[in-house]
Amino acid sequence: MKKEFVFKLALILCIVLLVYRLGIKPMLGPDYYFEGATNNEWAKSRLTKEQDRYDVIVVGEEPDGIAAAVSAARAGARTLLVAEGQDLGGSVSRCLYPEMEVSTGPNGELLSRGIFGEMYDKLGESFSIGKYKTVVNKLVGEEKNLETVYGAAVVSPIMENNSLQGVNISLGREKARAYYGKRFIDATREGKLLLMCNVPYFTGSGDLNLNKVFMPVLLNFELEGVNLGSNGNKASAAKTQALAAIKNYSPSHIHIKLNNFNIIKQENNRAIVRGIEVSGVDVTDEKAVAAAYKEAADEARDITAFLSGRVDAFKNCKLSKTAEAFYVRENRHFLGEHVLSVNELLENKDFDDKIALGSYPVEVGKLDDTGRMDVMGKPAMYGIPLGSIVPLKIDNLLMTGGKISCSSLASSSVGTVGTSIATGESAGVAAVYSIVNQVTPRDMVKKEDAQRVKEMQALLKRQGMYLPKIDLKNPNASNWSYPSVKKLNSLGLIAGGLKNDYQFDRKARQEDLAILLINGVYRLAPDRYSLELDSKIRPYFVKEKLTKGKAAEILAALYGLNIDKAGAYDRVCQLGYMDNQMQMKLAKLSEQEALAMDDIFYLSAYNIELFTGKKIPE
Repeated sequence: MKKEFVFKLALILCIVLLVYRLGIKPMLGPDYYFEGATNNEWAKSRLTKEQDRYDVIVVGEEPDGIAAAVSAARAGARTLLVAEGQDLGGSVSRCLYPEMEVSTGPNGELLSRGIFGEMYDKLGESFSIGKYKTVVNKLVGEEKNLETVYGAAVVSPIMENNSLQGVNISLGREKARAYYGKRFIDATREGKLLLMCNVPYFTGSGDLNLNKVFMPVLLNFELEGVNLGSNGNKASAAKTQALAAIKNYSPSHIHIKLNNFNIIKQENNRAIVRGIEVSGVDVTDEKAVAAAYKEAADEARDITAFLSGRVDAFKNCKLSKTAEAFYVRENRHFLGEHVLSVNELLENKDFDDKIALGSYPVEVGKLDDTGRMDVMGKPAMYGIPLGSIVPLKIDNLLMTGGKISCSSLASSSVGTVGTSIATGESAGVAAVYSIVNQVTPRDMVKKEDAQRVKEMQALLKRQGMYLPKIDLKNPNASNWSYPSVKKLNSLGLIAGGLKNDYQFDRKARQEDLAILLINGVYRLAPDRYSLELDSKIRPYFVKEKLTKGKAAEILAALYGLNIDKAGAYDRVCQLGYMDNQMQMKLAKLSEQEALAMDDIFYLSAYNIELFTGKKIPE
């Protein structure tokens, strides 16, 4: 009897397995979602309609918000786009920022496609703001599942425990009204909804203990009476002449510099001028922002006069307007299920749950007032994981753009326009897919839900997104000091530039070691930094060659050793401030030879950790 029961049970299990393998599982693949669907509405028949509840609510009319809303609507979800402005111009219009910031792969291929590709095909890399509004209005207007409210401000979230259920929205003078939804996407630049929901975050470079240090803010301005003509060659020649002339311009204010200067043709003999960067602005301080804006606006007038007097096409130009506000590239960084690190970008990291790609250079200039560093490195191609758009603590909520979960250094690449549009499109699909499958986006990040992630990725690819397997090695990984390089990268202490060249073999100067040590200590453990310590190290901020004797002197100063310079090297070796590996390497050098930069990378990372008693996160 027992054997018969076991046999029947085994037979039933086999039948269940066969049904799953041959019947249910194929239905759960991506083709299942498109079966019988029109206009890509793969989710429409699988969503429960609720009259007073949207499937997806997207807050923010930034390009990534538009992509998120269109993506969700195309899937068949009843979608609401909440626009703060009276149109869909967003920061493109308000900040006069008509640029796509395109990321390309190692062979020049576009990494952001899908909805970004549709916009890029019509607009190009830079464009007129009028044309942008026409394109996005058409993009949004064609989606019958998408509604938009304008002049709207989210007043407060409607929560049920840690689950977001709705938002109270104010429309002008009207009393705030509750809008309910199943999933929400914060596409505001500041993370307004995330902030209201108390999602953890840090500001500026807070992950480096520099929470008041932000990327430079940009002030673009518009000129009228610019004669760029209708002929492309004439416009190009005028632009070339202006770019050559501006090299001789010196800003009037110490915190202002011209960077990535560009002139973008608009309608009616107008042009937008890009390039005014203001550093050292605490974007959380309204008074500081207002004062910086005034200085930048003054600079815009000076640049207008400069171009008018030196470039034929600009001789009759006048300042039409400055942008309503700075283009702020960094404010809050919200924490998610995965914090994307700068080393993951520079190592061209692939992720099993990637939902977008990026490759834009990583900027580090905000941390350096000497002008020695600007670009930390240039990734070939990296993935952005689903976990980086799923915020901690709050369910039913996703995020897009530069505020997603990544290090402050990584955000300079991740937050560019093209990559943000890609994360927006993916957020739209992830939101709808999670509703259809009755799971939260957080559930999908779990490894046991890997199959669901693969299905979602297949849906993204079906929509035109590009998500190839990434297998690109970092050539610097073969250098013996590379583990130390990664540690110094994570603190924003070194830079390889656009060529990712750390100059491992360059002969080191005393300032190389001294600057790395003092800045590294401050960023890793501010409590171990003091003005007294700084005064001991600062005398070595000189360009003289760094011998092993001088390196020992600097380390002795770091640890407060009162020893004879002649015996400094032997003493720091005895105390372990130069470990066995370093001693063996330096034994080959004469007393007068300079150390190489790879020696400095290793020595500085080792002693930053030893002195502070903390490990540097990679």
